[in-house]
Amino acid sequence: KAFARALRAALRRHNVRTDELAPASFTPEDNGDFVVNDPGLDFLTWLFWRFQTGKGSFELPGAGSPHAEIVLDGPVSLVLEAQGAFHTSLSHGTPLLSREFKTALLGGKKIASVKMLLTIGGETWTAGVSAPSFSFTGIKLPPTDKNRDPNAAFLDRMRLLQQLSDSFFALYGAFLAVRADAAAWRRDLTAIAKWMPALEVKA
Repeated sequence: KAFARALRAALRRHNVRTDELAPASFTPEDNGDFVVNDPGLDFLTWLFWRFQTGKGSFELPGAGSPHAEIVLDGPVSLVLEAQGAFHTSLSHGTPLLSREFKTALLGGKKIASVKMLLTIGGETWTAGVSAPSFSFTGIKLPPTDKNRDPNAAFLDRMRLLQQLSDSFFALYGAFLAVRADAAAWRRDLTAIAKWMPALEVKA
């Protein structure tokens, strides 16, 4: 079901057949049959690489051409599905800088959920993002004028929620533009495989 939702989102918004894309491994070694083929997991793992390598800035034409900055933080969960499901969940301290997180990535796991901070035009949204289901949890919206009447405040909230959704799928569109381009995707996979073993850890 999660893959079907990701597929429908891709088809509807970006006309990319994600079901026709070959499975991708981000690790330096060939994981063979243990590669998880899920565009949502690929998306969040690719997004983390962009963030960690100082490329967390995006122009989002599908969201009105704003300049967006992303920051990713814990808690985080990772998954590897092969002969069963293998999950790693990390939440305390700085999980994205932990040895357990790096080990999970090197072992072929991909990011399934993470906390994302999205800043556009001085406004920041915070939400837990689940890539397999394309859903949000714990959403924190930018502050609005509390003195406005209830109807106006409600409309402000709906506008901000819609902007979060539009921006998230515009980020997904930026990923799909690379994912559907064989040469561009091969360049990113090569760069990620070289970067991953050198990922900094604190403990």
